[in-house]
Amino acid sequence: MTRHSNRSAYFVCGEGILKDPDLPSSGCPMTGNADATESRRSTEPRFKFGRMFPQIKLAAGDEPTHKEVVAELLELTTTINSKADDVGSDSDLPAGYTYLGQFIAHEVTFDKTEEPLDSNGSELQFRSPQIDLDSLYGRGPADPRDRRFYQDAARLRVGETIAGPEIRKTFFHDLPRAGFGSEQLGKARIPDPRNDENLAIAQTHLAFIKFHNKVVDAVHLSGVPPDRLFETAKKDLVQHFQWIILKDFLPKLLHKQAAEVLETGVPKFFKPDPEFGLFMPLEFSVAAFRFGHSMVRSKYEWNFIQNSAGRGAATVNNIFKFSGFSGDLHEKPRLESDWIIDWRRFYDLTKVGYPDDHRRSNKARKIDTGFSLKIEQIKGYPHVTKDLSHQSIVARNLLRGHASGLPCAEDVAEMIGIKESDRLTEAQIGIESPRLTRHTPLWYYILKEAEVNNGKLGPVASVIIAETLVGLIKESPHSILNDKNWKPKYGPRADEGIFEMADLLVFAEDVDPIGEHLGPPL
Repeated sequence: MTRHSNRSAYFVCGEGILKDPDLPSSGCPMTGNADATESRRSTEPRFKFGRMFPQIKLAAGDEPTHKEVVAELLELTTTINSKADDVGSDSDLPAGYTYLGQFIAHEVTFDKTEEPLDSNGSELQFRSPQIDLDSLYGRGPADPRDRRFYQDAARLRVGETIAGPEIRKTFFHDLPRAGFGSEQLGKARIPDPRNDENLAIAQTHLAFIKFHNKVVDAVHLSGVPPDRLFETAKKDLVQHFQWIILKDFLPKLLHKQAAEVLETGVPKFFKPDPEFGLFMPLEFSVAAFRFGHSMVRSKYEWNFIQNSAGRGAATVNNIFKFSGFSGDLHEKPRLESDWIIDWRRFYDLTKVGYPDDHRRSNKARKIDTGFSLKIEQIKGYPHVTKDLSHQSIVARNLLRGHASGLPCAEDVAEMIGIKESDRLTEAQIGIESPRLTRHTPLWYYILKEAEVNNGKLGPVASVIIAETLVGLIKESPHSILNDKNWKPKYGPRADEGIFEMADLLVFAEDVDPIGEHLGPPL
């Protein structure tokens, strides 16, 4: 948390500042030369983190020391972590959107900072933010480094489950994984290993794999030549993914303050830099889009076996354990068939022909400051800090914002033009701290704003998120915002111009592979 930023809008890397084995040997990327310009259009560029509001400058007067601010942020962490359990705090949003949000976050941002107070990691992000699904495709099947992700020249690889105690058969319904003989036994063979961090995000990634493969089949039947199958299907999937973000995900989450940018598709505040090009706003990646942990439930009605009326609902420990990135897949190299997800319990599929049964559905938790779920205490949690007081999600997010030099929420609200009547009061914010009062950490304000708004995002968060995602989509080589005639063409409601996650799951034939209802009623 800072009230200011006296750094430039970009962290410009220079000789010797960053030493990372994944960086190209040619030196610092994005330096304005022809090679850097070309790299921005590929799946390999190393994009910069920057600021949406570089105009917020150093305020006059005494600044608190780093040590003082860290101490008060850790006190705030303790206050948040001591809040009550999440019983009775469900929203009306289906729980699948929690993990769709995580999938989107992994698609557009990735830094390698391990310690939350390490500011060096802010300089470079290892993910193209163009909404080009490089988290799904990597460099493509033609690149020998990434052919392991593909089953042929166009289709992505799918993994097979192993028989479980109850479902004594296998399904092609797991991520592809390293097998026996590999030092990475059970690890997912996907471009972004974070998409196997927990079972819900892993099954979300798998749904996109299956959708891609169905789209390949569709474009093949339409007469597209074999050497164009992959690129044609990829373009279709990227555009349908953009549609889901703009027409399904964001409208369910955002405040009316963001309606204009969603309607026009033209950001006011987030624009590519004329010299450096596209960048990832820290206000988005370090603060506004880190609301998702607050939506995580302690238990899920997972499928017709793993539920409160059967073997027991799936706990957060379960969904981390049954992954290859954070867990051990129950000490087996592949997922058990008993743990294949039933998406009817995570999205509303009633409009695509499936029966409604609220007893089985999971709702996301309301977005608020009630972080009672100690995810960092789960075995296999991937973020271990040297100082254990910095390890909780709350501490990591607060300290990361401070280390990144984020402006305080009050300054951002003023810059955006949020009316005084729509801003949180000191009483609503509820911080009793001499250095944080009226200098509210942006991430904490985002959560408090939602808490006051009955668990839905408020105006500051909504503007930052909408501006960023709309801006990134607009800069995509396949942007649907630059083609006003674009309409979805896959899924049961494509003729109506509707395509949501429910439609993707139906088209991918991925709704409930092991359930008692394998399709919509006749």
